[in-house]
Amino acid sequence: MRPWVHQSELVEIFTIFVNSLPNFLEAVLGTFVITGNLFLLKRRVKVMEKLNDQTIYLIATLAAAVYVILQEFKIHNLGGANTYDPYDVVASIIGLITVFTILKLNGFLVNTTSL
Repeated sequence: MRPWVHQSELVEIFTIFVNSLPNFLEAVLGTFVITGNLFLLKRRVKVMEKLNDQTIYLIATLAAAVYVILQEFKIHNLGGANTYDPYDVVASIIGLITVFTILKLNGFLVNTTSL
């Protein structure tokens, strides 16, 4: 889709959206994966049993934020060859805020200790 967007003369906001969407999705999916892994560890590691769900959501979001933001500023290159774009940073932050909000709302709706 990106080549088509770059070749067409679309509104700039659409081009920014298409280029930054992967960063948004990386933040969202990465946080969900880390959250799931932390809940698995909570079941298996005695020390982590004491962590409540809200703490796990916060740790997962912060861990994803460190990974995503450091990648955007080229401090590491684990996600491939990146080029700095301030819109990508904004999309990542919006993704992190979105997923944290979803996790917090889920925490109020579902008791994960019974899962």
